[in-house]
Amino acid sequence: MKILKLVPIIVFGLLICCDDNQDDSPQPSSPNLIIKLKFDPTQERLGNTGQPASVGAGNAAQSPSINKMSANYIEFAPTTTTALGADEIIFEGDETSAGGDQAINFQNAVFAGDNETFLSIPLSDISAGNYEWVRASLAYQEGDINLLVNGHELSGTLASFVGYNSYISSFDLNGSTIDVNDNKAQGFWAFEALGFTTQGQAPEDSTTAPNPLFNSSPIPQGS
Repeated sequence: MKILKLVPIIVFGLLICCDDNQDDSPQPSSPNLIIKLKFDPTQERLGNTGQPASVGAGNAAQSPSINKMSANYIEFAPTTTTALGADEIIFEGDETSAGGDQAINFQNAVFAGDNETFLSIPLSDISAGNYEWVRASLAYQEGDINLLVNGHELSGTLASFVGYNSYISSFDLNGSTIDVNDNKAQGFWAFEALGFTTQGQAPEDSTTAPNPLFNSSPIPQGS
């Protein structure tokens, strides 16, 4: 699984009015923190500890062409020993208990594509401080993969629900509507090619969650 790169950019806007007859001249806009998603198919493969990892013997891998992603949690941490949830949480996605246990509400999720803005919030909403790390918990990723079927090369779209738990009423995958109306544990997936769809569930604890602070600030398994 590829690590998500979050690139914070501070944007300052200034509106100037040159009409002397106008009394309510626009004021400078407030500075915002803008977080964009960046997809890098050449990024090094990493394991759960955030260290380089090779593909196991007897297995194969490819870098999909990612179309969009969604995150459910973003936190700024000042040190390597800052515990999860102990510092500046700048984003938490909508959640629901409609499917029973607490889960990510997929229908209200925020999505972004490559180099697209995922989040924009006023800097005044963020506590002043020095932050060394960004923690991001992915909820969903969708991308195209290549496959070989009976000697024919095809392209299909894979939807991966990688959040800890997701309540899904339905979703669209390349024009095909997939109805779920239930909670799905981390690792639920759906695949579409040539108008045909299938779905399944990855084994428990098989989703890679790269964490370079694995030894000093671990995260719960399956989160």
